[in-house]
Amino acid sequence: MAAGLLDIVIDQGATFALSVQWTDNDGNGINLTGYEARAQIRSAFADAGGDVLVDIPYVPLLLPVSTGVGIQTPASGEMLIQIRAEDTQDLPAGSWVWDMEVESSAGEVTRLLMGSALVRPEVTRSG
Repeated sequence: MAAGLLDIVIDQGATFALSVQWTDNDGNGINLTGYEARAQIRSAFADAGGDVLVDIPYVPLLLPVSTGVGIQTPASGEMLIQIRAEDTQDLPAGSWVWDMEVESSAGEVTRLLMGSALVRPEVTRSG
C-alpha cells in the first residue's frame, strides 16, 4: 500500500491538530488495537540529510496540550496528530516534509501519509 499524500499547513505559535482515520478500500476503519503511531516534520527527506524539526511520538493517552499521535478509537482506526503551540512556535517558517507511520505489535511498519508541511510565520506572540 502506498502512502496517501496530504499537504498540511501549520501556523507558528498555534496548536495544530489533524484527525486521521485508516480505512480499507471499502471505507471501513482498520482496527489499530496493539498499534503505535508516530510522525515527523523534517527540513528535507531523511535520505537527503534532513534535520528533524519536530518529532511527534506515539502518546497512548493524548492529552489536550501534548505533542504526539494518539489512537483515539482503535477499533475504527481513528487517530489524532497534535502539536502544541509551544512546539509550533519553534518551527521555522517555510515549506518542509512530513510523514506518519503506524507500527503493529508484530513490528510491521506502514507509512500512512506523507506530504509537505507549510509553516506560516507568526505575527502576534505572548510575553
